[in-house]
Amino acid sequence: MAVSESRVIDGITRAVWDDDTSTYTEYSANGQTVTLTRAYTAVESALKAERDARATAGTNSATLRAQAQSAIDELLADRAQLATLAATANATINGAPAAYVKGVGVALDHADKRLVQVIRLVAGLLGTTNSGS
Repeated sequence: MAVSESRVIDGITRAVWDDDTSTYTEYSANGQTVTLTRAYTAVESALKAERDARATAGTNSATLRAQAQSAIDELLADRAQLATLAATANATINGAPAAYVKGVGVALDHADKRLVQVIRLVAGLLGTTNSGS
């Protein structure tokens, strides 16, 4: 049971809001007998949706931050490959251009994916971690 809130009086639980089932339950003065169970009201449902969205955003933020170091390492490696490509003689590239074109394509794909991750993190667009991969 994911209890979002409980009302306790003199050490006895008198009411519980359960987000797993979206129900509110009231208990008798002794806390043993259920006196009322009902579905969340529209307001309670909206509050639950806000809690769920905050939890998702927190999880996605942590995921994107965890991916940050590998993103940096990957981008630095791509930059090194691109620097090597830029220093390659045109005659060498013209002899077998496919490998060089594919290398640039992979580097651009990596950069685009990492850029989407950074934009999501910086802009607070944390409803998903989808970076197009």
